[in-house]
Amino acid sequence: MARKQEVKLVPAQRNEDSLNELKFGDGSVMSLKDLFGKKFDGSVITREFELINKPVQNFIRRDFIFLSRCFYLGTVLGENKNVDAGRMASLDTELFNIFTSVQELVRKRLNEITRLLQLHGADKEEVHTARPMLYRVPIIHPRAYEFLNLLREVDSLHSLREHAWLLGLINPQQRADNFRETMKAVRRIGFVTRMNRIAMWKMLQRAAEETGGQEGEDLRQLATEQAQTLAAERKVDPEIAGSVSSEAGLPSEPSSDALPGEARRPEAVAAAE
Repeated sequence: MARKQEVKLVPAQRNEDSLNELKFGDGSVMSLKDLFGKKFDGSVITREFELINKPVQNFIRRDFIFLSRCFYLGTVLGENKNVDAGRMASLDTELFNIFTSVQELVRKRLNEITRLLQLHGADKEEVHTARPMLYRVPIIHPRAYEFLNLLREVDSLHSLREHAWLLGLINPQQRADNFRETMKAVRRIGFVTRMNRIAMWKMLQRAAEETGGQEGEDLRQLATEQAQTLAAERKVDPEIAGSVSSEAGLPSEPSSDALPGEARRPEAVAAAE
Protein backbone atom coordinates (compact mmCIF):
# COMPACT_ATOMS: atom_id res chain seq x y z
CA MET A 1 0.00 0.00 0.00
CA ALA A 2 1.35 3.39 -0.95
CA ARG A 3 2.28 5.54 1.99
CA LYS A 4 0.09 8.59 2.35
CA GLN A 5 2.18 11.76 2.22
CA GLU A 6 1.39 14.32 4.87
CA VAL A 7 0.98 17.84 3.52
CA LYS A 8 1.43 20.81 5.84
CA LEU A 9 -0.01 24.20 5.01
CA VAL A 10 1.98 27.18 6.26
CA PRO A 11 1.11 30.89 6.06
CA ALA A 12 2.62 32.63 3.05
CA GLN A 13 5.19 35.33 3.67
CA ARG A 14 5.23 38.60 1.75
CA ASN A 15 8.35 39.69 -0.10
CA GLU A 16 9.51 42.52 2.15
CA ASP A 17 12.46 43.44 -0.08
CA SER A 18 10.12 44.21 -2.98
CA LEU A 19 7.58 45.87 -0.72
CA ASN A 20 9.69 48.33 1.21
CA GLU A 21 12.59 49.57 -0.91
CA LEU A 22 10.96 51.62 -3.66
CA LYS A 23 12.81 54.90 -4.10
CA PHE A 24 11.52 58.03 -5.76
CA GLY A 25 14.61 60.16 -6.20
CA ASP A 26 13.78 62.89 -3.69
CA GLY A 27 14.74 60.77 -0.69
CA SER A 28 11.27 59.29 -0.15
CA VAL A 29 10.90 55.52 0.14
CA MET A 30 7.53 53.81 -0.19
CA SER A 31 6.27 50.25 -0.09
CA LEU A 32 3.86 48.50 -2.41
CA LYS A 33 1.30 48.71 0.41
CA ASP A 34 1.77 52.49 0.45
CA LEU A 35 1.33 52.70 -3.30
CA PHE A 36 -1.50 50.26 -3.96
CA GLY A 37 -3.16 49.46 -0.64
CA LYS A 38 -3.22 46.59 1.86
CA LYS A 39 -4.88 44.14 -0.53
CA PHE A 40 -2.35 44.44 -3.35
CA ASP A 41 -1.31 40.96 -4.43
CA GLY A 42 -0.22 41.36 -8.05
CA SER A 43 3.00 40.66 -9.92
CA VAL A 44 5.78 43.23 -9.81
CA ILE A 45 9.11 43.89 -11.44
CA THR A 46 11.31 46.81 -10.44
CA ARG A 47 13.45 49.13 -12.53
CA GLU A 48 16.37 51.27 -11.38
CA PHE A 49 17.34 54.31 -13.43
CA GLU A 50 18.47 57.93 -13.29
CA LEU A 51 16.73 61.09 -14.46
CA ILE A 52 18.76 64.30 -14.63
CA ASN A 53 16.21 66.94 -15.67
CA LYS A 54 13.90 68.39 -13.01
CA PRO A 55 10.76 68.77 -15.20
CA VAL A 56 10.92 65.05 -15.99
CA GLN A 57 11.69 64.15 -12.38
CA ASN A 58 8.46 65.89 -11.40
CA PHE A 59 6.51 63.54 -13.65
CA ILE A 60 7.57 60.51 -11.59
CA ARG A 61 5.86 61.84 -8.47
CA ARG A 62 3.27 63.80 -10.40
CA ASP A 63 1.96 61.16 -12.80
CA PHE A 64 3.80 57.81 -12.62
CA ILE A 65 2.32 56.92 -9.23
CA PHE A 66 -1.13 58.09 -10.31
CA LEU A 67 -0.94 56.13 -13.56
CA SER A 68 0.29 52.99 -11.82
CA ARG A 69 -2.63 53.11 -9.38
CA CYS A 70 -5.02 53.57 -12.27
CA PHE A 71 -3.56 50.55 -14.08
CA TYR A 72 -3.79 48.45 -10.90
CA LEU A 73 -7.44 49.42 -10.53
CA GLY A 74 -8.01 48.45 -14.16
CA THR A 75 -6.43 45.04 -13.53
CA VAL A 76 -8.70 44.41 -10.54
CA LEU A 77 -11.78 45.44 -12.50
CA GLY A 78 -10.79 43.33 -15.48
CA GLU A 79 -10.88 40.22 -13.29
CA ASN A 80 -14.47 40.84 -12.13
CA LYS A 81 -17.38 39.39 -14.12
CA ASN A 82 -19.68 42.27 -13.15
CA VAL A 83 -17.58 44.86 -15.01
CA ASP A 84 -18.30 45.92 -18.60
CA ALA A 85 -15.34 44.42 -20.49
CA GLY A 86 -16.12 46.48 -23.58
CA ARG A 87 -15.96 49.72 -21.63
CA MET A 88 -12.63 48.68 -20.06
CA ALA A 89 -11.24 47.88 -23.51
CA SER A 90 -12.39 51.27 -24.79
CA LEU A 91 -10.57 53.09 -21.96
CA ASP A 92 -7.38 51.13 -22.64
CA THR A 93 -7.54 51.80 -26.37
CA GLU A 94 -7.95 55.53 -25.79
CA LEU A 95 -4.88 55.60 -23.54
CA PHE A 96 -2.87 53.45 -25.97
CA ASN A 97 -3.58 55.90 -28.79
CA ILE A 98 -2.41 58.83 -26.65
CA PHE A 99 0.75 56.95 -25.69
CA THR A 100 1.51 56.21 -29.32
CA SER A 101 1.06 59.79 -30.52
CA VAL A 102 3.19 61.25 -27.70
CA GLN A 103 5.93 58.69 -28.23
CA GLU A 104 6.04 59.44 -31.95
CA LEU A 105 6.40 63.16 -31.25
CA VAL A 106 9.18 62.69 -28.68
CA ARG A 107 11.15 60.35 -30.96
CA LYS A 108 10.76 62.72 -33.90
CA ARG A 109 12.18 65.61 -31.86
CA LEU A 110 14.96 63.39 -30.51
CA ASN A 111 16.01 62.44 -34.03
CA GLU A 112 15.96 66.08 -35.19
CA ILE A 113 18.19 67.36 -32.40
CA THR A 114 20.49 64.34 -32.60
CA ARG A 115 21.07 64.99 -36.30
CA LEU A 116 21.72 68.67 -35.57
CA LEU A 117 24.36 67.80 -32.97
CA GLN A 118 25.93 65.20 -35.27
CA LEU A 119 26.15 67.77 -38.04
CA HIS A 120 28.30 69.94 -35.76
CA GLY A 121 30.33 67.05 -34.32
CA ALA A 122 28.86 67.54 -30.84
CA ASP A 123 26.84 64.34 -30.40
CA LYS A 124 29.44 62.62 -28.16
CA GLU A 125 29.45 65.21 -25.38
CA GLU A 126 27.44 64.70 -22.18
CA VAL A 127 25.11 67.15 -20.47
CA HIS A 128 25.19 67.41 -16.68
CA THR A 129 22.65 68.92 -14.27
CA ALA A 130 22.88 69.99 -10.66
CA ARG A 131 20.54 67.37 -9.20
CA PRO A 132 20.35 64.01 -10.96
CA MET A 133 18.07 61.58 -9.13
CA LEU A 134 18.12 57.80 -8.79
CA TYR A 135 14.90 55.79 -8.77
CA ARG A 136 13.75 52.26 -8.03
CA VAL A 137 10.12 51.97 -9.04
CA PRO A 138 7.60 49.13 -9.38
CA ILE A 139 6.22 48.03 -12.72
CA ILE A 140 2.80 46.42 -12.25
CA HIS A 141 1.32 46.86 -15.74
CA PRO A 142 2.59 47.06 -19.36
CA ARG A 143 1.32 50.65 -19.68
CA ALA A 144 3.33 51.66 -16.60
CA TYR A 145 6.43 50.21 -18.25
CA GLU A 146 5.68 52.13 -21.46
CA PHE A 147 5.20 55.37 -19.54
CA LEU A 148 8.47 54.88 -17.66
CA ASN A 149 10.37 54.34 -20.91
CA LEU A 150 8.66 57.40 -22.39
CA LEU A 151 9.82 59.55 -19.45
CA ARG A 152 13.38 58.34 -19.96
CA GLU A 153 13.18 59.34 -23.63
CA VAL A 154 11.79 62.73 -22.63
CA ASP A 155 14.70 63.12 -20.20
CA SER A 156 17.12 62.45 -23.08
CA LEU A 157 15.27 64.97 -25.25
CA HIS A 158 15.61 67.63 -22.54
CA SER A 159 19.34 66.97 -22.30
CA LEU A 160 19.90 67.13 -26.06
CA ARG A 161 17.82 70.29 -26.39
CA GLU A 162 19.81 72.01 -23.62
CA HIS A 163 23.04 70.84 -25.25
CA ALA A 164 22.04 72.33 -28.60
CA TRP A 165 21.01 75.59 -26.94
CA LEU A 166 24.24 75.89 -24.92
CA LEU A 167 26.23 75.50 -28.15
CA GLY A 168 24.14 78.16 -29.87
CA LEU A 169 22.67 75.69 -32.37
CA ILE A 170 19.10 76.67 -31.49
CA ASN A 171 17.85 80.04 -30.30
CA PRO A 172 15.93 80.73 -27.04
CA GLN A 173 12.56 80.73 -28.79
CA GLN A 174 13.22 77.32 -30.39
CA ARG A 175 14.31 76.01 -26.99
CA ALA A 176 11.15 77.29 -25.31
CA ASP A 177 8.87 76.00 -28.07
CA ASN A 178 10.40 72.52 -27.90
CA PHE A 179 10.04 72.44 -24.12
CA ARG A 180 6.39 73.54 -24.12
CA GLU A 181 5.44 71.18 -26.92
CA THR A 182 6.94 68.20 -25.12
CA MET A 183 5.48 69.02 -21.70
CA LYS A 184 2.02 69.59 -23.16
CA ALA A 185 2.14 66.24 -24.96
CA VAL A 186 3.21 64.28 -21.86
CA ARG A 187 0.58 66.00 -19.71
CA ARG A 188 -2.10 64.73 -22.12
CA ILE A 189 -1.37 61.21 -20.86
CA GLY A 190 -1.95 62.29 -17.28
CA PHE A 191 -5.18 64.07 -18.20
CA VAL A 192 -6.64 61.04 -20.00
CA THR A 193 -5.56 58.78 -17.15
CA ARG A 194 -7.33 61.00 -14.61
CA MET A 195 -10.55 60.76 -16.58
CA ASN A 196 -10.13 56.98 -16.86
CA ARG A 197 -9.43 56.67 -13.14
CA ILE A 198 -12.68 58.42 -12.26
CA ALA A 199 -14.63 56.27 -14.73
CA MET A 200 -13.08 53.11 -13.26
CA TRP A 201 -13.82 54.26 -9.70
CA LYS A 202 -17.50 54.46 -10.65
CA MET A 203 -17.27 51.00 -12.24
CA LEU A 204 -15.61 49.72 -9.06
CA GLN A 205 -18.48 51.04 -6.95
CA ARG A 206 -21.03 49.25 -9.12
CA ALA A 207 -19.01 46.01 -9.13
CA ALA A 208 -18.72 46.12 -5.33
CA GLU A 209 -22.50 46.44 -5.03
CA GLU A 210 -23.12 43.53 -7.41
CA THR A 211 -20.46 41.12 -6.11
CA GLY A 212 -21.08 38.96 -3.06
CA GLY A 213 -18.91 37.15 -0.56
CA GLN A 214 -15.33 37.98 0.31
CA GLU A 215 -14.62 39.24 -3.21
CA GLY A 216 -17.37 41.83 -2.83
CA GLU A 217 -16.06 42.86 0.56
CA ASP A 218 -12.55 43.29 -0.89
CA LEU A 219 -13.97 45.43 -3.70
CA ARG A 220 -15.85 47.61 -1.22
CA GLN A 221 -12.68 48.13 0.79
CA LEU A 222 -10.79 49.03 -2.38
CA ALA A 223 -13.55 51.44 -3.42
CA THR A 224 -13.34 53.19 -0.03
CA GLU A 225 -9.56 53.38 -0.32
CA GLN A 226 -9.79 54.81 -3.82
CA ALA A 227 -12.39 57.39 -2.77
CA GLN A 228 -10.24 58.58 0.12
CA THR A 229 -7.18 58.81 -2.11
CA LEU A 230 -9.04 60.78 -4.78
CA ALA A 231 -10.24 63.12 -2.05
CA ALA A 232 -6.64 63.63 -0.88
CA GLU A 233 -5.56 64.31 -4.45
CA ARG A 234 -8.39 66.77 -4.96
CA LYS A 235 -7.21 68.92 -2.04
CA VAL A 236 -3.87 69.84 -3.65
CA ASP A 237 -4.18 69.13 -7.37
CA PRO A 238 -6.07 71.68 -9.49
CA GLU A 239 -6.48 69.21 -12.35
CA ILE A 240 -8.08 66.44 -10.30
CA ALA A 241 -10.11 68.99 -8.30
CA GLY A 242 -11.78 70.21 -11.48
CA SER A 243 -12.43 66.65 -12.59
CA VAL A 244 -14.03 65.27 -9.44
CA SER A 245 -15.41 68.36 -7.68
CA SER A 246 -19.01 67.37 -8.44
CA GLU A 247 -18.61 63.61 -7.94
CA ALA A 248 -21.01 62.21 -5.37
CA GLY A 249 -19.60 59.62 -3.01
CA LEU A 250 -16.23 61.25 -2.44
CA PRO A 251 -15.58 62.39 1.14
CA SER A 252 -15.06 66.11 1.64
CA GLU A 253 -11.90 65.40 3.65
CA PRO A 254 -9.51 62.45 3.19
CA SER A 255 -9.02 60.10 6.15
CA SER A 256 -6.22 57.75 7.10
CA ASP A 257 -7.50 55.36 4.40
CA ALA A 258 -5.97 57.61 1.73
CA LEU A 259 -2.86 56.13 0.20
CA PRO A 260 0.28 58.23 0.82
CA GLY A 261 2.47 59.69 -1.84
CA GLU A 262 -0.19 60.56 -4.37
CA ALA A 263 -1.09 64.12 -3.47
CA ARG A 264 1.02 66.49 -5.54
CA ARG A 265 2.69 69.48 -4.02
CA PRO A 266 1.58 72.74 -5.68
CA GLU A 267 5.20 73.72 -6.35
CA ALA A 268 5.76 70.44 -8.17
CA VAL A 269 2.81 71.16 -10.40
CA ALA A 270 4.09 74.64 -11.19
CA ALA A 271 7.58 73.35 -11.91
CA ALA A 272 6.24 70.99 -14.57
CA GLU A 273 4.18 73.62 -16.34
